[in-house]
Amino acid sequence: MTPPLLSQFGFFTLGTIGYIDLIAATTNAFNGALLARKPNYYKHFTTIGVIILAYAGGIGGGVIRDVLINKVPSPLIIPWYLIACLLAAWLALVIEYNIGQR
Repeated sequence: MTPPLLSQFGFFTLGTIGYIDLIAATTNAFNGALLARKPNYYKHFTTIGVIILAYAGGIGGGVIRDVLINKVPSPLIIPWYLIACLLAAWLALVIEYNIGQR
């Protein structure tokens, strides 16, 4: 079954493995953003730097996997990876900011 948002904009479906890969990329992006803001690792990254690191960390493993199996990397042709990684980075920045205020 195609989710309504995907079919509305004409994007092809990801399939079960695609959704698992998207969730993994989102989780890795969240982890990358939190790691970039970790106090003992903090290198004075700006917000844009944290977002770039989160995106690179989120899609890195999947891109390497796809290149090794001689396939076009999914994050480069499906915009949902970018959207999910940006949302995960934003959520990590909000959480880190709120925890830092205490």
